[in-house]
Amino acid sequence: MRSRRVSRKPLLAAGLCLALALVGQAGPSSAAAAIPTGTGSWVWQNPLPQGNPLSGLSCADISHCVLVGESGTTLITIDGGLSWSSGASGTARNLMGVSCPSAVICFGVGDAGVILRSADGGLTWSTQVSGTANALSGISCPNPATCFAVGASGTIQATTNGGATWSAQVVSPNTSTPLNAISCATSTACVAVGGGTNAGAIAVFTTDGGVHWSAGSPTPVNGLLSVSCPSATVCLAVGEWGTALKTTDGGANWVTLQPNVVQSAITGISCPTTVTCLALAPGGTIATTDGGTTWVTRSTSTSWAIACPSVTTCYSAGLYGAIATTTDGGNSWFSLSYTVTTEPLIRVKCPSVSTCFVVGNEGFYHRNGGPYPSVILGTRDGGGTWLKRYETSAGGLYDISCPNVSTCFLTVGDSILSTSDGGSNWSQKSLGATTFSLGGIDCPTTTVCFAVGSMQDSSAAVVYTTNGWVTWTLKASAGPNYLSRISCASITTCVAVGYAGSTLRTTDGGVTWSASTAPTVATQQLWAVDCPSATACFAVANGNPNQIFATTDGGATWLPQSSPPTNLLWDLDCATPTTCLIAGRGQILGTTNGGANWSLQNAGTNNDLVGIDCPGSTACFAVGYSGTILALPTGPPPPWWTQPAQPLAVPAPPGPWYLNGVKPPTATPASTHAAPWTQSTHLTPSPSGSPLPAPTQAKVSRALASLVEQIASALPSLFPSPAVRGTVGLGRPD
Repeated sequence: MRSRRVSRKPLLAAGLCLALALVGQAGPSSAAAAIPTGTGSWVWQNPLPQGNPLSGLSCADISHCVLVGESGTTLITIDGGLSWSSGASGTARNLMGVSCPSAVICFGVGDAGVILRSADGGLTWSTQVSGTANALSGISCPNPATCFAVGASGTIQATTNGGATWSAQVVSPNTSTPLNAISCATSTACVAVGGGTNAGAIAVFTTDGGVHWSAGSPTPVNGLLSVSCPSATVCLAVGEWGTALKTTDGGANWVTLQPNVVQSAITGISCPTTVTCLALAPGGTIATTDGGTTWVTRSTSTSWAIACPSVTTCYSAGLYGAIATTTDGGNSWFSLSYTVTTEPLIRVKCPSVSTCFVVGNEGFYHRNGGPYPSVILGTRDGGGTWLKRYETSAGGLYDISCPNVSTCFLTVGDSILSTSDGGSNWSQKSLGATTFSLGGIDCPTTTVCFAVGSMQDSSAAVVYTTNGWVTWTLKASAGPNYLSRISCASITTCVAVGYAGSTLRTTDGGVTWSASTAPTVATQQLWAVDCPSATACFAVANGNPNQIFATTDGGATWLPQSSPPTNLLWDLDCATPTTCLIAGRGQILGTTNGGANWSLQNAGTNNDLVGIDCPGSTACFAVGYSGTILALPTGPPPPWWTQPAQPLAVPAPPGPWYLNGVKPPTATPASTHAAPWTQSTHLTPSPSGSPLPAPTQAKVSRALASLVEQIASALPSLFPSPAVRGTVGLGRPD
């Protein structure tokens, strides 16, 4: 535990208890917008509007679209993507498909046979009795009363009464091949496609509303992933290895098309007319305007799902929660989402409620090879704005400790990277040896720091300083195994943990170190440790099983804690000896009674959460894979999130938009890197001109004006004091 928290522990304890209670009550909220995670209470700060992968997309018209994805994520726009709201799906299951036959009626499907229905455009959802436990991957609703859903083991479920009841339909001959997608031009004419690796391939059709389903001819060679039927007779299907097929008789007979512009899997297709289609492939967007005879690459924009409510307007969605739109038939795409990075974020440290630093390291999941790029992100407004503060292609950034808002120290190989001006400038100092590599670091003050790692023979290395790294002392082979993390309750008392259950402790400022006993963890990796007092510490282990350990005698002895079954456990933060949060693979655990009981919280994402820190009474931040930054807000999240369209980098638009209209300097791996803090992340056009057409600019201006009015009306309640702090960025108002 860091000394910076000592004076406010009672407040932190009470506040964090309240925060844990709020998280424990996590559930769907109609005011959730694109900010909360899935059905969780944590809110997204990066990516924006959210970062769960999106798998399904449906647009009733060019303005109304609904997207679905992992962890019960549902997103809605009613203004063509200028703003997004989060629907209350009521499920944490992964949602795979969605169909909106009107601007108000939508159906979604997902894992474990989940079928959802919305009667308000996606804001709220009710669970249907689907009649199956098989995963459902696609749905098509030609009208509000009639829908067909498909999924694993050849499952087809249908309703003709708006979802009141669902019944199974049978393909003849019977098939167990998974069906991935379906498209119904009318209430009687549908085509479903499927297959995959080691699962064969199939295309089936009905012309009588599902009374009879038959296989088309010939049988596809490669698995099919998506299908679009602009009429009752014409359908185009795409899939693995650049496969593209077409039928002109409703699915009975198929011919192979030749989209030679792509050789890899085509994941999605949408055909607003019988001659015009856009499809998605890893290499970019491809299009046909002659019914599939010829194909051209329209852009290098990539995604998973696509919907084209008109010949010119399409939307796409996919990995990292990315959303994009085109208004010229796919020639240029504009991003409706934003991310400062997609690198794995492995550590977060917040010396105050408003100031935090996050470490990203691409090499975290790649232990072999490299070097991999690393990045440091920073915020000065509680996460409303996150900016890159340091970036290097050399990689190796591992752990960070910030004794105050101006001073931070990071470990990077056998060096220490530091800032003394809040992240504007960074300097790297080699400790003059290549015989050890550093991992964890903790600095109780700006001058006293402890770092741990391994020697060349994999034994423990401990390095400490009492004068801010002007000089330092190496304790070589301080223990038998590599040490991954260290936590210091004071300038004299620290506990370090590491490989094979290793734990070391010092009570004299690092002069001497002694091993402790940690029964039952002899073969486990102790990944993180936090000591809220000189006697109380908690540690987490990744292994089989994943476990939590605690000590009440300063690390002399450790005992396992009872906890729910968990995935990998990566990090923890403890405000007091009784109150802690743990971050793991798509999970957050909490205790308010010193570990006697741990509750499994709803993180609202499947992403690995690798770092966590709670700088304030109810303020916590968690970071992880795919650039994930989550926050437990100090108050209710706003019911809106507005993001002006930002053009994708490729192809280069005629006037790219940068943060504040200023192109950021190119980062270098130099030992000293400077970058000015930016006080706002409003996206504004660069001086070279805006790539958006005038009508869209007008919509953006109106949306921003409305946003300013909302903020102005909310300021008295948000800021009761005369001084108003912070600015409004891409997230919530600070």
